[in-house]
Amino acid sequence: MSTPMSILYIVSEESHWFSVFSSLKENSERPETQFVPVTSAKKALKYLRKNLDTAVVVVSTEKYEDLKSLSHSIRHVMHNRTVRIVACAEDQTTSGGTLVNELGINAVLHPGQDLKDRLCTQLSAEIQTFTLLTGTHSRHHAETELLSAIARFSRLEMKLSDCLAELARSTGLLTNAALVNVIVVRRDGRLKRSSVTYSAEGIDAQAWLAENQSPTSTSLLQVVKEARLQLQIQPDDSEHLAASVSMGLDISGRFIYPLRSFGRTMCLVECWLPAESLQLVSVDLVRVIEKSSEQFSLLFERKHADSQLKRQYKRLKFTLNELTSTKDALYHSEKLASLGQLAAGIAHEINNPVAYVMGNFNPLNEYVDGMTRMLGLHSEFVSLIDEANLSVGTDLRRKIDDLGADLDIDYVLEDVRSLVSESKDGLLRVREIILNLNEFARKDSIDAEPIDLNASIETTLLILKNELRAGVNVALELGDLPLVKCQPGLIKQVILNLIKNGAQAMGGNGDMFIKTEVDGDYVALRVRDTGSGIPPDVLASIFDPFFTTKPVGEGTGLGLSLCYGIVERHKGVLEVSETSEKGTEFRLALPINGITGGAIQEAA
Repeated sequence: MSTPMSILYIVSEESHWFSVFSSLKENSERPETQFVPVTSAKKALKYLRKNLDTAVVVVSTEKYEDLKSLSHSIRHVMHNRTVRIVACAEDQTTSGGTLVNELGINAVLHPGQDLKDRLCTQLSAEIQTFTLLTGTHSRHHAETELLSAIARFSRLEMKLSDCLAELARSTGLLTNAALVNVIVVRRDGRLKRSSVTYSAEGIDAQAWLAENQSPTSTSLLQVVKEARLQLQIQPDDSEHLAASVSMGLDISGRFIYPLRSFGRTMCLVECWLPAESLQLVSVDLVRVIEKSSEQFSLLFERKHADSQLKRQYKRLKFTLNELTSTKDALYHSEKLASLGQLAAGIAHEINNPVAYVMGNFNPLNEYVDGMTRMLGLHSEFVSLIDEANLSVGTDLRRKIDDLGADLDIDYVLEDVRSLVSESKDGLLRVREIILNLNEFARKDSIDAEPIDLNASIETTLLILKNELRAGVNVALELGDLPLVKCQPGLIKQVILNLIKNGAQAMGGNGDMFIKTEVDGDYVALRVRDTGSGIPPDVLASIFDPFFTTKPVGEGTGLGLSLCYGIVERHKGVLEVSETSEKGTEFRLALPINGITGGAIQEAA
């Protein structure tokens, strides 16, 4: 897994350092390094930009300008503080302190005895420093990337599997691990390896993962139980040895840390470390991983909570849609139930005008027969006059007068007009009743329309006319009201229920007072009866669904509840109060500005 490093040197052939470098290049004891000669600082910079693994740059002081230019470009232009720069002095007079302080040189070598050994020692020290700095920078970069990744997870709508995959990759880069795998902890405590895996370049761990799909390691179970990070450095551990054989790599240790959600360990992250990565393990590294585990656990909880909230929202939305459909069906069924209860009275209302229309046909038939006979005689009389047969004409004239007297023709002509007018009025009344019924019974749309509340009250009273006729005296006091934008069918349903309930509360006998007025920003309808009133212990429950004081089979307990819901959807008020006199008063108030159809839907 190590990467070859380059030692770049700029030394002329005339320098006594040239032979030393040539000897090192030919007899290098470090196969992981390579010596690369260049002839100028410009070529050296070009090489450095293409080969980031260059560890050391060696420059002879005889090329002082190259040394100065190269050092400035590396440190200040490329911002590279990692590569090591070594100056090789041509004589003992060169000041090493000046070069280090002014040019940012890391070391200065002077000529003398054991030149090759001193150069090898210095290069080894610089390579070791370069390796240490590179590792530190890599870890800092990996730490930053890991923490940045967690920060991205919290901002972006990423799937949990994608978050775990990014976490595994970042952890692998941070620890220089050969393999990182996420293990799922089931609710029954069993472990199962997931498909979320990161493996270093050149590592094939698929076979080993396939053989260990359901791990039962004591170490893993201990982390689940204790819910804290565990670091194992045991090269001779049986699991490490087995992993080493399968991956073709010397696995000497591993990290295991938990990811928790609401007090339960959901996953384990297992990082397999090769021998050369153990030197990167430090207290700081462990702290970073622990902190990342804590942060990701919080994110895990949030994602889990978000997921549950979305599922609950979908269920609630589905339930709400069902309830809305059921409520609309109840509105309509209650309306039809009201019509069913009023059917006998409505039939009587229709039967009255139809009966006297039918009764008018018998006299009309007799009147038409008499008038036909009389018109026949008139025709004969006109013909005889034309023929100048005066004696016969006189006799025929007498017959016409006698028939007119028998028929009482003046009365017939007057009564025909009356019969036609009455029949027309009766049929118009039937049509009005049918139109009111159709308007009341039709399924309501969600569109709001401006209505005249007074006209709606009068229409409702026509429908209830038979039910109120027996002994209910209705006193109307209708004020001057503006039009109110609402759903007409629903508001008429409320008005009908309030008036009908008042009539039933009085047992069909009593006085009912209906009053409309403008009350601030509302139009108000008051319906007061002189019935027995509502007991105080019942008053608070009359708007509850399915609550009724009627005998079993006579009431559903939905009328006032549905009325309350309708008024609430219209941003109005429906309230009841005991009057100072005998009876009960209901007050319906609707906003003058009305409410749009969309707002009614939202309120529903």
